[in-house]
Amino acid sequence: MLFSDYHTHPQGHRVQLYTLDLLQPWCDSARARGLTNLAFTDHDRYHAGVDFDVLDRLRDANSDLKIRAGIELDNDPVNSDAGRRWVERHWDDLDFVLGSVHFLDQPDEMFDSVPAGAQQFTGRAIDQIYEDYFRRVREMAASGLVDCLAHIDLVKIHGHRPSADVRTLAAETLAFVASRQLAIELSTAGWRK
Repeated sequence: MLFSDYHTHPQGHRVQLYTLDLLQPWCDSARARGLTNLAFTDHDRYHAGVDFDVLDRLRDANSDLKIRAGIELDNDPVNSDAGRRWVERHWDDLDFVLGSVHFLDQPDEMFDSVPAGAQQFTGRAIDQIYEDYFRRVREMAASGLVDCLAHIDLVKIHGHRPSADVRTLAAETLAFVASRQLAIELSTAGWRK
């Protein structure tokens, strides 16, 4: 098992150009926590801030760390096409691509935003939401553009649980992910959400 942090958002969920001043604290924090591997994986809609030359200089300044150039490609219905094109154009520059599902039926809001995203669950069949979510995870896995699926349990963020046994849906999804030879993120974020 690789203990690392491959799910980071140094731009802070906005376009902020990569600089050494922005990224070095992430390296210092990783080192202080005993990590030797770190990937920068801002959401694809903020790809304009990613600078591969800055990442190369960061690697030179932190030779004790394995620093990966990455991106988190999600299913954003407004920006995903541009994000996918960016990933395809920069495929050879990227070491790692996370795939994630943050959108259900509302194209202008992530379902996991707190607290507003919880409204997307109101008055809907929770079993159906879970089925839809795991279908979208499988679609991301089938894209051919990701190395790893992020936080595949994110659908539980607001505390809604299906009445059906979620293990069946999860098992089908995990089998599909395995058939694509993809990794899954083991995220500790779910422990506090």
